[in-house]
Amino acid sequence: MLGADWHIQFGTGLDRTVRISSFNINDVGYHYIGLRVLAGLTAEGASRKEQLQVISRNAYKYATDKALRLMLPEPKGTFDAIGEKICQELVQMKFAKLSRGGPYELAPNGLRAVQLLSERRYRELRRAMVSAHLGTYDNLRAVFERHLDLGPLWRPILEAGTPLTNADLDSIASVSFSSDEMPVQLGSEIAGLPGKKAEDVIVAAMLARDLPSDRMGVALFRVLCDRLNSLRILNIRRASAKHLEFLESYAVACRSNPGDKWYTELVANGPEGELFRYFISDPDPESKSVQQRIADSIRIAFKTLESEAGYYDLPDVRDLVCEELRIPEASFDEGLIRVLDSSTSPFTVALRYERISARRKPLFRPGESSQLFNLIRGSQ
Repeated sequence: MLGADWHIQFGTGLDRTVRISSFNINDVGYHYIGLRVLAGLTAEGASRKEQLQVISRNAYKYATDKALRLMLPEPKGTFDAIGEKICQELVQMKFAKLSRGGPYELAPNGLRAVQLLSERRYRELRRAMVSAHLGTYDNLRAVFERHLDLGPLWRPILEAGTPLTNADLDSIASVSFSSDEMPVQLGSEIAGLPGKKAEDVIVAAMLARDLPSDRMGVALFRVLCDRLNSLRILNIRRASAKHLEFLESYAVACRSNPGDKWYTELVANGPEGELFRYFISDPDPESKSVQQRIADSIRIAFKTLESEAGYYDLPDVRDLVCEELRIPEASFDEGLIRVLDSSTSPFTVALRYERISARRKPLFRPGESSQLFNLIRGSQ
C-alpha cells in the first residue's frame, strides 16, 4: 500500500538535453494506456512487437472514443507508430525499462503508477505524472515556466486564406506583443501572407522572444501546450480581444504557495540532482467547499455573460470560472458534475449542437446514460 505522501524520484542519470520530439502524443492519457498494457502483457510473456501493436490499437480507440463522446472530429493520421513512441517516453520518465532485444517491462515507478491506477487514486497519479514530465523534459518545462514567469500567452487565430489588415496587425501588436505597433521586421514578414501562414510566423516570433535559447518549432510548441493542458497545469481558452480571436494559455500553478488550500506542492527531480519546485492547483471535486466555490463563481459568471432563453454558454462559463479561481478545466468539470448530481442542485443543464469544438468542449457527465451539456442556467 502506498502512503498518501508517496512520490516518484526522477532524473537520475538523465541527459540534460532530453526533449519531447513526438508530434503525436498530445494527451497524457496515452501514457496511462501504455502502463496498463505493459502491466497486462508482461505477465503473459508477450513480445515487444505484440506490446506495441496492442498499445497502438488502444491509443487509437481512446482517441476515437473521446472524439465521438464529445462530438468532435475523428482524429487524423495513423496510430501505427504511436505505441513505440509511448513506450520510449515511459522509459525516459523511468516508468518502464527495455532489455536489449526483449520486451518492455514496467520499472518500479511504473508498478507504483499502475497500483495507483488500479486503486483509482487519480490525483496522486496525476501529480506523479506531472513530476515525471517536468523533471524529464527540458522543452516541456521551458514552455510551462514561460507561462509561470511571464503570464498568459495570447496566440492569434487567423482565418485560412484571409490576408491581414492594418487593423488586424494593430490588434495583434497590442494583445500578443503588448505594443502599440507590430515589430517592424515581423510586420514586413507577414505582409500579404494568408491567415494561417501569418499565424505561424507570429507565434514563431513570440517563441523567439520568450524562449530564445530553445529553438522550438511552432507545431511542437502547440503539441507541448496540449500536453501541459492534459496534465492539468495549463489552461487554454478561446477568447476575443480587439475584434480578433485568440487562444489564451495560462498556468494553473505558482512558484510560491498562494495560500489556497487546493494548491499542492510538487517537486520534480531533474538531471544532476536539480530540483524544480511548484505549487499546482489541484482541487478535490469531492470537497463540499470546492463545490460551493465553483457554484458561487458560476453565479458570478452569469452576471458577466449574456443569456439566451435563460441559458448561458457553458464553455464560456467554464473559461471565466477557471480563470477566476485558477483551477484546471477538468477540475471545473468534475466539480460541476458533483454539484449537478446533488438532489438540491442549483443549476440546470442542456445541449445545443452548434459551436462545439476542441476548445469549446461540452461537459461530459458519465453515468448509466452518459450525457453531454453545453448550456447552463440557475434552477427555477
